[in-house]
Amino acid sequence: MKTGRNIRPYILILLAVGFLWTGCGKKAPPRPPLRDDAPAAVGRLGKTINGDTLRLNWNPIAGKGPAAAGFYVYRSKTRLADSNCPTCPVLFERVAVISNRKMGTDAAAPGPLEYQEPLESGYRYIYKVTPYSQSGLTGKDSGMVAFEH
Repeated sequence: MKTGRNIRPYILILLAVGFLWTGCGKKAPPRPPLRDDAPAAVGRLGKTINGDTLRLNWNPIAGKGPAAAGFYVYRSKTRLADSNCPTCPVLFERVAVISNRKMGTDAAAPGPLEYQEPLESGYRYIYKVTPYSQSGLTGKDSGMVAFEH
C-alpha cells in the first residue's frame, strides 16, 4: 500500500504537465473593453507594395465617439521559415504613431492617411491600425492586412 501513495504525487504532476502542454503557449495581452467615448473606427485598411516598400492607407470613419487624434500602426513580422500557427494569437508591436491633425491646428487632416516602410524578403507580415483620442483612449482595431514577402 505504501507504493500506491508514493506514485500518486507523480501521477498528479504528469497530469498537470499534460494540461499545460496542450496549449500553444502564445497569449495576447489583455485589452480593456471599448468605451462610448473611444475614438471613431478606422476605414478599410489597404496596402500597396512597390518593390520592397509597403504603403498602408486608410480613412478615419466618423462615428458616435470623438474624432481620432491619431493612429497607432502595429506590425507582426515572422520569418517564413518559422512554422505558421493559424490558431495562435498574433503578437503585434507598435511601429508608428500617425497624427490625424493638420500641421499646427486641432483640425482633422483631410483625406486618407498613410504609413510607409521598407520590407525584408522572407517574412510573413500582418498589420493593423488603431485610432487613439486626445485623452489617450484607443478605439476599435482596423481589419488586418496580411501577406508574405
